[in-house]
Amino acid sequence: MPYKRPLGPKDLINKTEFIYDEAYDAYLCPNNQLLEYKRTDSDGYRLYMSDSSVCKNCPLLSVCTKSQTQTKMVTRHIWQDELDIVEDLVLLIR
Repeated sequence: MPYKRPLGPKDLINKTEFIYDEAYDAYLCPNNQLLEYKRTDSDGYRLYMSDSSVCKNCPLLSVCTKSQTQTKMVTRHIWQDELDIVEDLVLLIR
């Protein structure tokens, strides 16, 4: 699988700035707040959402999301763990 650059807006914090915590099945934002799993969409992406009551007072809000509901959503494919293993193997082979 070739590397694909993130496609989000250039002026917002990138998904790579969020840390996935496998034990909690949640993402941790750059301001150390949890984005909890909400649901899986029909394309196989797990949706993780922030808490708007926490985000509305966050100093990083303006560079994190443009959402009018003041929430951040991060997606993770259901096969992401396997994709990460394949990407690691490809790097070892090169």
